[in-house]
Amino acid sequence: MDRPEPPWPQATQQDLLELMAGNEDAVKLVRDIVFWSHRYDDLVDGDPVTADDVHRVMYKLLVALPMNPFYRQHEEMFRGVILTGVLDWLAANQMQASGELEELRIAHVIRYSICGVAMLAMTLTGGYEHAMKNARRCRLLSQYDTWDHYLSEHTREGTPC
Repeated sequence: MDRPEPPWPQATQQDLLELMAGNEDAVKLVRDIVFWSHRYDDLVDGDPVTADDVHRVMYKLLVALPMNPFYRQHEEMFRGVILTGVLDWLAANQMQASGELEELRIAHVIRYSICGVAMLAMTLTGGYEHAMKNARRCRLLSQYDTWDHYLSEHTREGTPC
């Protein structure tokens, strides 16, 4: 099934630079985490992943991330956000398996909790006022799956799986 486009755009490089107050290392961190989290999801879901994707994930996690100056400066803060993002993603998968509509609603949102990395990076680079003004934009640019599409993937003949 084709994924319907949400009524907001996907993030561009310029969007990320604006959200991260021009900090290119913060943008690289966010992009690397996005790449890693998508491939992590693909591997667990059994979706096709190329050997090149696996090599890139390993490079990003073991080399690029630890060498990123912005990540290094704020590593302790990011570790907690990444941990909660992973745990929320695991909880979302468990909720999806339940097939309960209310759990699907929660799962649809919390599977994008890794957006907390972008929210934290935005706050660290631009300050609290900047983050407050851009929180909605950051969240929308990070979550691009519509409820209708998500529900259709987790529904059998009009009822939750």
